[in-house]
Amino acid sequence: MVVRPVRPSGNPEARPKNLCRRCHMQEEALRNAIRSRIRARMRRALGDLFLGDYSSPGILERAMALYRRKP
Repeated sequence: MVVRPVRPSGNPEARPKNLCRRCHMQEEALRNAIRSRIRARMRRALGDLFLGDYSSPGILERAMALYRRKP
């Protein structure tokens, strides 16, 4: 097990704590969950902006047409 100094996220002036990888991940779990949720909502909002509401008919076909690779 490797222990290394890690600064708590969001506070660059805080003193580093000596944490193993597992403890570091546990400490960051809430922050990572929030960041993931924000990214998911941003992707959904972007889809709404360009494709319309997700409940509108034909949305899946329009989304797939955007992501198809062109030869």
